[in-house]
Amino acid sequence: MVEKLLDESRCRGVHSFGYHTKNGTKKFLDYNLFKKELLSEKPELFIAHFRYSTSGDYKVMENNQPLTYDDKSMVFNGVISQLSKSEMENTYQLELPSDNDGWILYDYFSGGKFNLPQGSSYAFLGLDFSHDGDKKLTAVRNALRPLWKYESENHVILASTKDILTRAGLNNCISSLKKDLVYGW
Repeated sequence: MVEKLLDESRCRGVHSFGYHTKNGTKKFLDYNLFKKELLSEKPELFIAHFRYSTSGDYKVMENNQPLTYDDKSMVFNGVISQLSKSEMENTYQLELPSDNDGWILYDYFSGGKFNLPQGSSYAFLGLDFSHDGDKKLTAVRNALRPLWKYESENHVILASTKDILTRAGLNNCISSLKKDLVYGW
């Protein structure tokens, strides 16, 4: 099922691929290497991102997702800012590790002291392994970006589009995420 979901998600991005598990974050420019590494790790819980580059050089790995700090990691789909890195740093009073505007969103959900820019469009998944072995997955979306959820007795799968789930054969138990979710184990 994971392999099918990965293959169906590939249409969401062609420039870089990354994932985060309890073993850390890995990023790749080659889809087949990304898939081989993730499937060989066989994680019980992970987040993944397929990047279609619109800003920030995707060949600079720091610009690619997941964005990770300590044991917390996030992936997002959307637009927070189209300013340059230095303009974002000045506007939001942040020191950004890369040109990825997702760091603004990361800071906001980590307790930042400002509001997100009006018109921001995002769907966000955060994965936190930093609580003495406890894990927490957070899913957040705003009105401009959907998230879709498949849930069964054994699995919770979140995707940016419904067709990724249906093309992977998960036709039942799919719903649009209507509010923010926090899953804890």
